[in-house]
Amino acid sequence: MTEEHIHSYRSAVIKPNHDQHVLDALKENLPEGYELLIEKPKINIGVDKYIHIKTPADDIQLYVSEDGTYAETIHVFEQDKLAVQPSLPNDELSKLALKLIATENVDMQVFASVNDLKGE
Repeated sequence: MTEEHIHSYRSAVIKPNHDQHVLDALKENLPEGYELLIEKPKINIGVDKYIHIKTPADDIQLYVSEDGTYAETIHVFEQDKLAVQPSLPNDELSKLALKLIATENVDMQVFASVNDLKGE
């Protein structure tokens, strides 16, 4: 992530649709070609664990809430380097969201960047 492109970052929240821990929901519903990795921070930064969702084209890093009810994005490593984000159909978060929502077991909401809102 680079500060110079901070206004182009999109973010997302993933929540299970049923009474289930978000990690369990992702393990059961992650689409083919996507991989879930769990990482414990090496230093105390206020979160117990990160998760990575390796997509066919990028690596999405998220933190999991303490109660496990949601995960929120921190980085989309390659995409965050871009001055201008891809159009929504080509956005890594949007692609994953559509696939997870289609399972009817997981909800994922993608939030616009400041530049998206300005039409830049």
